[in-house]
Amino acid sequence: MAMARITALVLGFTIGSAALAPAMAQDVLDPNAPIGIEAGRFTLFPAVENTLSTGFGGTGPSVTVSPELLIQSNWVRHAAELLFDVDLSVEGALEAVLVDLGVTLDIGELWTVSLGASHQITVDDTRDPALPPGIDAAPGVRTTAADAALDGVVGNYVLRLDAAVVRTVHDDALVGGVPVDQSERDNTVFGATLRVERDVGALLSPFVEAGGGRRLYDVAVGSDGFLQAGNYADLRAGLTYDSAPVLTAEAAIGVHFEMPDDPALANEGALSADFNAVWSPREILVLTLATETAFAPNAGAAMGSSVSRTVAFDADWAVRETVTLTGEASWGRERFADGTIETATALGAGVVWSPSRRTQFALAFQQSWLASPDPLRDGSDTKITLTSRVTP
Repeated sequence: MAMARITALVLGFTIGSAALAPAMAQDVLDPNAPIGIEAGRFTLFPAVENTLSTGFGGTGPSVTVSPELLIQSNWVRHAAELLFDVDLSVEGALEAVLVDLGVTLDIGELWTVSLGASHQITVDDTRDPALPPGIDAAPGVRTTAADAALDGVVGNYVLRLDAAVVRTVHDDALVGGVPVDQSERDNTVFGATLRVERDVGALLSPFVEAGGGRRLYDVAVGSDGFLQAGNYADLRAGLTYDSAPVLTAEAAIGVHFEMPDDPALANEGALSADFNAVWSPREILVLTLATETAFAPNAGAAMGSSVSRTVAFDADWAVRETVTLTGEASWGRERFADGTIETATALGAGVVWSPSRRTQFALAFQQSWLASPDPLRDGSDTKITLTSRVTP
């Protein structure tokens, strides 16, 4: 589970970089960016990505074909984006699906409304502590989400109100060829967050954030005999720094509370510390640092809920107009309710070659380690990936 969170955090660098440094994306024209196909008031960006990966110590060789289609609006005022992405094994088996819709509506000059919806099918981490022991292969996980956000300016303050609902369903796991029901883990989470940031036109802006929500499970009482549902709450305060395109950053500290419905279970609280920064000392070099505190209630029937803290670093260096060197490093520590502590570490490097707007090739290497007192979970994995991407 810790490694899965680190992987998600590393993948979030691409999204985080765009969010933290929008000016950079606007000011620098990427000569390798796809042109797209004009279709009325929309632009289509079709692509096919082929991935050959091989692992040593945990995963074997695999070939994945990933057709995708990105549709972006060309509207003058509002904006919309729709993404279809499918991962297929070379045998034709479905490995992952992503459908993601985002719409942004301008209300006057000071307010915007953002609406989003997505459906994703992925494969669970084989070392997820919530899985039954001895599984034949990692089962699928289906996630459906919808969210809405309202952004605006009131005097010298910027307000953002977010609301979201996330539905997660777990497929049956196979143990010795026998299906094991995992419906106990199926849940729906409702949440909302209010953020208030001081807007004074300075590089540094303080903010406060309060949020909370409720988790509901399809199976009210878990296999441990306790009610599974509960509420949670977050309080955070921090600073944002914006000197894009050189440096953008956000740092925050806070506290997270878990309040289970079962009277036999005590409320729990933990401190959180989060930091994200994108630094580009030169146009050809982008460095990203991110830390995250995550909370997973009832991560496993034996080990219980957990608190994980991760830190990850990512670097992109465009040594040539068509060649970029990449590097990554991450470390995470997860503490479970029964006192078990696991640490996950990953190091990686790669090279991306974009000979034209329509073609891109990438070679990546990653070494990961999971240190656990459980010998069945403790171990390392080496992965080499070769990817080709073609845009018609």
